[in-house]
Amino acid sequence: MTFQHGQLSITADPRSPNPRQDRIYVHYKKRMVKIMTSDIRYVEAHRAYCRLVTTDGREFTLSIALGVLQKQLPSRNILRIHRSYLLNVLHVDQIADNMVFSGAKTLPISRSCREALLRRLRIIGK
Repeated sequence: MTFQHGQLSITADPRSPNPRQDRIYVHYKKRMVKIMTSDIRYVEAHRAYCRLVTTDGREFTLSIALGVLQKQLPSRNILRIHRSYLLNVLHVDQIADNMVFSGAKTLPISRSCREALLRRLRIIGK
């Protein structure tokens, strides 16, 4: 497998139950850093770059467009909620009319993506 600077790569680890879905490797300070996909909190687009934020507060800047990154990440839990944001539905704390709260961060939800997000969550009551 070939790795390029600033690109995202999905690896196949034979010890993993689903090796191409549970982890990614990103270039960071001349190293390849493993990130478990369940630890991704959200991804924010910044022009031709993306800022990937994990649950432990680490941030990685990737030189990849958000749409390309979305196609490379497993779609089971990662969902587009806005033209500039991907969100891991495992880390949704609260939802308001046009916002979602994940940790200390407030993210916008577009009207067209709100229903898709609500379908992915288990909602009890009204």
